[in-house]
Amino acid sequence: MPFKRFITLLQIAQFILDIINALPWPIYKLRGQTRGDWGPIFFGHFIAFTYTILFSRVYLRIRRQSLEKKQRGKKEDTKKTK
Repeated sequence: MPFKRFITLLQIAQFILDIINALPWPIYKLRGQTRGDWGPIFFGHFIAFTYTILFSRVYLRIRRQSLEKKQRGKKEDTKKTK
């Protein structure tokens, strides 16, 4: 796996884990077990979702370019064998 794709996948996983890790917070807030405010949690989720979407788009673009490169290589190989 190329280095760029690997790093991008790790970053996407990081953002998803960040979202999952923060999911129980509203339950604690509603039970009165934490003294946080809703604003930062919504802002944090917004940032995490935004970065997840952006990095997913980057990953898909890198993947598409890789597949196109492989297809071009196969076409050139078939032309050479003829």
